[in-house]
Amino acid sequence: MFSSFTHHKARWLTGIALASVVGLIGWIDSLILTWAVLGLISLFAFHEAMQLFRIASQSAYFWAAALWVLAYFYPNPDDLFFLTAVVFGSALA
Repeated sequence: MFSSFTHHKARWLTGIALASVVGLIGWIDSLILTWAVLGLISLFAFHEAMQLFRIASQSAYFWAAALWVLAYFYPNPDDLFFLTAVVFGSALA
């Protein structure tokens, strides 16, 4: 166990730091703080996915950010997956 820690020290420290930040946000229990942090994480992940799949369309960032803002005001944010699929399907048709 100890050799695994010393061999991957940066990964262990990053994991502990991220778990601490998530724990702190959960302990504070603020809707706006949770929405902002998870939204920023999702936008960073979206950016990484855009680079991974080599998508150059800049309008995708607008739609990702718009969906993030809409999730705060929409009464049932889990329904936004279905709403997004309907809008995407209608754009393809």
